[in-house]
Amino acid sequence: RETTFTNGVTLMFNETRLNDGSTISLWSDITDIKTRENQLKQLADAIDVMPNTLMLWDKNNILITANKSSRDDQKKLGFELKRGSSRLEMVKNGVKKGVFLPRRGQSEKAFILERKKSFDKLIDEDRREVEFSSGNSSLAISKRLPDGSTLQIVTNITEIKKRENQFKQLVEAIDFLPNSVMLWNKDHKLVMANKIAKEKQKSWGFDMSPGASRIKMVQNVL
Repeated sequence: RETTFTNGVTLMFNETRLNDGSTISLWSDITDIKTRENQLKQLADAIDVMPNTLMLWDKNNILITANKSSRDDQKKLGFELKRGSSRLEMVKNGVKKGVFLPRRGQSEKAFILERKKSFDKLIDEDRREVEFSSGNSSLAISKRLPDGSTLQIVTNITEIKKRENQFKQLVEAIDFLPNSVMLWNKDHKLVMANKIAKEKQKSWGFDMSPGASRIKMVQNVL
């Protein structure tokens, strides 16, 4: 039996009855083992409540473990993500449900084969942005571990992509303004300039590329 004392020490006691009726008692100090066990449990519990999708696959792309977010996401798609599940079958199910979108002109079969090849040829790390049919976007990171297994973490970046697209639209709109627009950093280096500002400075022999000096621009027209 295990006994933990108030000072934090944990001992494992073993008692054996001998033939003559006497008893031999042995104990082992397993404090370090119990400490590591508790730390691993805390880590597992923390991973399980992460909002990110986290999956660990063995060298044959068979699931070792997945956190709650992963299991819940796949359950919504009718796929039971449990120990022993196939990574390729998970992808096939996603394609079947219309969640994973092949590139324009690419067949579903070719898409699945491409994903399998990417699993197999992974050496160090792979990062890719994935767009789903729902309009959501995710950043998927796959990391090859020393034992050949793969750690996969997927983060929802939908809001980031929306802001990125909104910023792109803003920049494009600024580019068509009839007025010169220039943005400088705190060191008076050019961050961006719209089309008319670039053309005007070009006509005066100054290149308005990012990083250009505001002071040199002024000096150029003096």
